[in-house]
Amino acid sequence: MYQLRSFRAAARSQSLTKAARASGYSQSSVTAHIRALEEEVGARLFRRLPHGVRLTEAGEVFGHYVDRILSMVDEMSAALAPTGETTGQVTIAVPATLIEHPVGQLLQECHYRYPAIHVSPRLFSADAVLDAVLTRTVELGIVLTAGAEDQPVVKAGTKQPALRSAVVRPVEFLSVGPPGSAAAKRRQAGPRPELAGAGQRYPGRLLVVDRGCPSHQLLAAAMGLPAGMPPAELGSVESVRQAVEAGRGLALLPAPAVRGALGSGALTVLPDLPRRTLFARLVWRDDPGMSLAARAVIGLTPLAAPDGAGTS
Repeated sequence: MYQLRSFRAAARSQSLTKAARASGYSQSSVTAHIRALEEEVGARLFRRLPHGVRLTEAGEVFGHYVDRILSMVDEMSAALAPTGETTGQVTIAVPATLIEHPVGQLLQECHYRYPAIHVSPRLFSADAVLDAVLTRTVELGIVLTAGAEDQPVVKAGTKQPALRSAVVRPVEFLSVGPPGSAAAKRRQAGPRPELAGAGQRYPGRLLVVDRGCPSHQLLAAAMGLPAGMPPAELGSVESVRQAVEAGRGLALLPAPAVRGALGSGALTVLPDLPRRTLFARLVWRDDPGMSLAARAVIGLTPLAAPDGAGTS
């Protein structure tokens, strides 16, 4: 079992070093575990690369059965537990834009409902979340979508299978700027619809948490920025909020993250730029080997029953 767990850690992290760190073994021990498995099955399970490892074709097949085996072990452990409560660890790929809202609330709810489940959010760029789920680097991911209706989630430009999904909750985004700036003065004078016209550039630097986030495209289009013009990418909601307060640009940010600054007057809402509700959506592979802990987390979403019923 410890060899199988070392294999799964290496397959998910694509790194023997990270697998060793996650499992508490030395790297040489993880390497020995994998070599023992390769000798047992008579096939190479990983391709060794200059920076990390990747599953071979045989490794992909082997990994599918490892997931099923370990899921059954987790199920057996839960069934034999005196309290009968669900246990385990779940890793969720999360873009920086959503790490606090709504993922923070989801983690709190999970801790309340399933105290024996440890949920670990891992930061990924918005563009990398789906890849992380598809390659089984993580079991679950969070993405932003424009619609609340059930829909399959497919990585654009690929033939990868659609991921199942369920809305976690809606997130309101507000366009904000610093008081006293040209943008704020325009706000006092009233909206100017022509500013949203194609080719019209809204004064002020565009600041974003993650350029792959849909909020970036919404604000860039409304500001009339030339295609391909790079925004200032600051990596966290807090960094962007502070930069906007300092007068360094404009941003479209989650409403919960800016309510305090709006109330104190440190920020102002820009009425002639987008105010949109997007939907944080949990995504996962339709995999029979998914752990009971991951299924429990999925069941916390409003549109998903614990068995996955009602999801896209």
